[in-house]
Amino acid sequence: MALSLALTKTVTDFSVLTLVDNSGNYDVDTNPTGWGAPNIELSSVQYAHLLITPPTTSQVDIDIINDLGIDFSTITSEELIYNITYDLLVSGGTAGTTLEDGIYTVTYRISTDASWVEGAATNYTVTVNFGTYYVVQALVFQNVATIPNFYNCSKCCDLQLKDVVTQFMLLQALIYASEYTYLTEFSNILTTLQQVTSFDSDLICNC
Repeated sequence: MALSLALTKTVTDFSVLTLVDNSGNYDVDTNPTGWGAPNIELSSVQYAHLLITPPTTSQVDIDIINDLGIDFSTITSEELIYNITYDLLVSGGTAGTTLEDGIYTVTYRISTDASWVEGAATNYTVTVNFGTYYVVQALVFQNVATIPNFYNCSKCCDLQLKDVVTQFMLLQALIYASEYTYLTEFSNILTTLQQVTSFDSDLICNC
């Protein structure tokens, strides 16, 4: 069987999109589509790119070898971890900026040729989608931290508590949808949560 690429997202830093190649090493019984003979060797890779479309900006083409400094001649399959900083995702962006919330589409391309030629037998590719929610998550946590202040006003304490508890529950659903790639649900919950967290709490209680 031929190499079948697998790519997942992991969270190490809210300002970095960390992508992990989980294709693994070839094993005739447990992983016949992994890296290594009789499939292609890592050392044979000459072209490796990530085509990433962020939620609201245009697609970027990241050269894994040149932009990320990955040397396929020496790397092992366990070390195929790609850390994409904000400045690589957004033109004029600054490294360290929290990633934009929403759905990212990532196409992972590998070839044993020096360039990508559509339809070539030397091509290996997979496209995946990931949902990120770090900006709205920070807003929810900030609002949760204000709960002790609600008890200064018994008139609207219950209303404010219900508002923040609703935000927290929506966040848990958002995280679940992201983890299991329920993209429609993720998008709907994210939109709702963004609206709820932007609501002026003074309209609930202005005492």
